[in-house]
Amino acid sequence: MAFDLPVQGKITQNFGDRPEYYAQFGQLGHNGLDLGVGVGTPVYASEAGTVFYEGQGINQPWMGAVAGIVAIIDHGSVYTGYAHLKSTVVNRGQTVSKGQLIGYSGATGTVQGAHLHFEFIGKPVNIKNGYYGRVNPSGYLNQGDDMSKVTQDIARILAHGVAGRNGFDGRSNALSGADDGDLNKYHVNRETNEDILSWYTSKEGVTYREVTLPKVYSDRDTYKAQADSAATVIAAKDAEIKDLKAQLALAGSDTQGLNAFGESLRWLIGRLGLKK
Repeated sequence: MAFDLPVQGKITQNFGDRPEYYAQFGQLGHNGLDLGVGVGTPVYASEAGTVFYEGQGINQPWMGAVAGIVAIIDHGSVYTGYAHLKSTVVNRGQTVSKGQLIGYSGATGTVQGAHLHFEFIGKPVNIKNGYYGRVNPSGYLNQGDDMSKVTQDIARILAHGVAGRNGFDGRSNALSGADDGDLNKYHVNRETNEDILSWYTSKEGVTYREVTLPKVYSDRDTYKAQADSAATVIAAKDAEIKDLKAQLALAGSDTQGLNAFGESLRWLIGRLGLKK
């Protein structure tokens, strides 16, 4: 399964963040993703499944009162949880499809402001795993490519393609994505990535939920092909320049030899008293 984020919003807190704060609750860090959205934002099912629970978190042992109004969807191999909702529009036992509306974000429970807390709960539930049964979303979102990775790819597309560089800036691995060195070159960070995502959706005339990894990768590969083509041309020109330099060096060596021979010949002619 390739899970999607349930709302379009900036990630304000990642899984594992603030370990020093969550230590007081017996956790190793934050146990989900916090997405900054206002009250009343539509929340969609991350993937198809069956509604395991919806209602007040205080009545669900995995959630508690701090979660406010919640929804939990059973996807077979894992659960997804949605907390601090204003309300839900689904019922327990109901089958939902990927992208189906399940409720609206809010600020219920213990919060410092409106947002959606989104999490993955492993099966079987192990509340002693350091995150009270929750597991890292990066292993599920878009087949292991979390939102940060997606926005990084979009950032590469913008940095190397759209921003007038035509996918080539002189480095053979500029678009490889092997590390974040190329992102650092452009000072891209999470906030910038979110801005790029907004730009990308506007440019493509699509909504956030319609942005897919295949489309992102397709665009990236297009720019990479441009980069490879440019690199091939430059490599050929470099080879020509190297060959010309070699010819010039040889010509220079030959010239020096001829000059020396001429001097020797003139000396010999002088010694023999011959006319030139």
